[in-house]
Amino acid sequence: MKPKQITLLLAIILVLMVAGLTFMLGKARQAAQTTSDVDPMSIQLKPDTGGFFAKKTDTQANIGVEITPVSLSATSTEWTFDIAMNTHSGSLDVDPTKIASLMNDAGNISQPIRWDGDPEGGHHRSGLLIFKPVMPLPKSITLKLSGIGGVDRTFTWQMK
Repeated sequence: MKPKQITLLLAIILVLMVAGLTFMLGKARQAAQTTSDVDPMSIQLKPDTGGFFAKKTDTQANIGVEITPVSLSATSTEWTFDIAMNTHSGSLDVDPTKIASLMNDAGNISQPIRWDGDPEGGHHRSGLLIFKPVMPLPKSITLKLSGIGGVDRTFTWQMK
C-alpha cells in the first residue's frame, strides 16, 4: 500500500470511530433522560430514611382499594393519601371522611379533615384524603377504612 492510501485508510477509520463514539454517547444520554415506567408521583420519600411509601392495595368483597401516601413528612402542613376505589358490582356510596381513621404507633387516632375527590356513588372513585399531620413523627401509621363492601381494610406504612 502506498503512504497516501494508508493515510486515507487511517483517516476513514478515525472518522468511523469518532462517529461511532458520538452515536453511543448520544444513546447513553437519551437513555439517562428517558422516563421509566414508574410514576414519580407514586413514590414518596420517607422523612428520615430516603426510602419511599409504596402504594398498597386491598381487594375484598368485589371492591378494590388502592392507597398511595402523597405527603407524609414532618414539614407537611397536611398529610395526604391518594385513594382509588373500583367495583363492578354495586355502587361506592361511602363518605371517606366518615369511614377513615389514621392511627400512629402509640395508638392515637385522627380523623380526616376533608376529601377532595369524586362524590359518593358509581363504580370508580378517586381522590385525596387529607389529615392533620401526626406529631411527633411516629414510627408507623395505619390508615383504616371501615365498611367498604362490609369489610374493614387496613394499610400500614413504616415511617422511620
